[in-house]
Amino acid sequence: MVNIYPNISRLEELIKDYFNNNKSAFARRIGVDRTTISKIFSRGRAGSKFFGKLMQFCEEEDINYRQYILLQSEREHNLNND
Repeated sequence: MVNIYPNISRLEELIKDYFNNNKSAFARRIGVDRTTISKIFSRGRAGSKFFGKLMQFCEEEDINYRQYILLQSEREHNLNND
């Protein structure tokens, strides 16, 4: 099984660029609760609902969703290089 994680730094950039740094607006736009976004940022994990909604948003906006998703090995690499 492959573990995937949200790329928090890239999500921060997305929210800044598209939603004027407003996490609530981002949550509304992709169709998840604001608390879901808070948990993702504090815990560094997300569920399939979030990833599905994020991917749908990215497809609608013609954005490559892969930049917001880390595979387990990529996440470990990023954590070691921060």
